[in-house]
Amino acid sequence: ECKRRGVKNKRTANILGLEHHDNSDAFLNTILDSAPTSSSSHYQHDRKMLPADSSPGKRHQLKPYIPQHASGSYAVLATMYSAMNAKYLGSEGKRLLTLTEEQLKRFAQPRCRSNLYDKRRARSRNAFACMDGLIEKKLVRKEIVRNTNGGREIEKWGLLEAGEILGRLCVEFDSAVDQ
Repeated sequence: ECKRRGVKNKRTANILGLEHHDNSDAFLNTILDSAPTSSSSHYQHDRKMLPADSSPGKRHQLKPYIPQHASGSYAVLATMYSAMNAKYLGSEGKRLLTLTEEQLKRFAQPRCRSNLYDKRRARSRNAFACMDGLIEKKLVRKEIVRNTNGGREIEKWGLLEAGEILGRLCVEFDSAVDQ
């Protein structure tokens, strides 16, 4: 089953439930169908995605965008989903539908292997720079809100529908890895 689905790593197969579910085809299809597709990928340096099956005569499908575990995108999506559902540190039952850059960095850093705060990285790319790619993939939205106290504008980010689905999958994967 794992080879047929293109899952090479046994640990990934276990986490996805391929070996523990009687209806593993349905389980994997649910995960892959709910993940948004994209015509470009941060990991492929904005090249067009290759079709899932390039044999002639078959319908070409785009591979779904799934961020790498503990990457900046993964941490941001999982954190924003957790904040929407009041499951973040110190939430006290309060749901946050949008997060400021500082809130997002503080809550997402424990899930990310890179430093979200580091601005001295080569080509001024840090893990937080993934936000541009997430906006391009229509997973998150950026809002500019005027602060009534100082008149200064504050940038806030929120999940779009596809981002909410992918964020839920990231949180579920996190839970499976932690077990």
